[in-house]
Amino acid sequence: MSNENLETLNIALQDVDAPSFFLWKWTKEDYDKLIRFTIDEVSITFRFTLDSLYKDNKKLPERQMPMHGLFVFTIKNPPPEFLEGLKNPDGKNAEEAAQKIFNLYEKALNKVTLYGRWVTKLTSITDGIRTYYDDMFFGRGILPRKHVYWRLNNQEWKPFEIKPKKKRGINPIFKSKNLLTPKKWERINKFAVSNKELGREIEELVRIKSKVDWGTKRIPTIEIAALIEVIIRNKVQILLEKHGQSRRKIDNVNDETSLSVFLNVVLPLILSKTEMKKHKKYIDALDLLRKTRNDIMHRNISENEINLETVKKGVEAAIKITQLLNVKIN
Repeated sequence: MSNENLETLNIALQDVDAPSFFLWKWTKEDYDKLIRFTIDEVSITFRFTLDSLYKDNKKLPERQMPMHGLFVFTIKNPPPEFLEGLKNPDGKNAEEAAQKIFNLYEKALNKVTLYGRWVTKLTSITDGIRTYYDDMFFGRGILPRKHVYWRLNNQEWKPFEIKPKKKRGINPIFKSKNLLTPKKWERINKFAVSNKELGREIEELVRIKSKVDWGTKRIPTIEIAALIEVIIRNKVQILLEKHGQSRRKIDNVNDETSLSVFLNVVLPLILSKTEMKKHKKYIDALDLLRKTRNDIMHRNISENEINLETVKKGVEAAIKITQLLNVKIN
């Protein structure tokens, strides 16, 4: 097929969550500058979007963190089913087309983040929040808006917003139980006034849990497994020191003991039968998380291959076991 007969499909994602870069001394003109790259034979451009807060400013602040950006995907000779899904948002191919677009968005977001970390060695880039699938295609965000537009060749841009085949409820993250009520605010104040310290390990696990709650799985799995291993090692060290073991023997135990042994052998020796019975489900959850961590390290499984519930139960179990050990061993 000659190039003249190739159809060109453009898909624009407007005001979607952008890679989490902190900018330094950008002007309004800098926001018009694009980067170009390719993923899966799809040509992609990206630029940051100037936040409305700054649009009337003659001079921008030195430090900026743009929240949104514009991705444009260019696909040569797109598959007929994909085009059909875009043209008929109520049809059978619509959700498949939406999923393809969303997958491209996630890959592009990760690619820009990777380039920033690799090419410029920036350490300020964070793994930011990304626009959810439901928000992008069903207009279900806190501030609903149309994000996805498409055009074939040089035709006019058309919005792409679909109706799900199955009735979908509100995003679970925004259900009432996850929102701040006046009573919950009072509980926060009561805890704050008490000035009670959570402890460094619990604070770190709470931070990791927040990433899991927003759907991130791969990195939190590694972090949780590494942290709970350190926590148990430290507690074992305290016990051995109390029993008069030498530092050399303690170091040998730490070097030779795996997380599997800590969970399945050491913890049952440390805990009473009652404590084991009460906390067995948490130990099992951590052991399952450990196996997922091993799959990441040895088989390089992707984010999509990881069960979110396994990670959620794993981080909750890590918090429970850490709290138990902090009370039992200090």
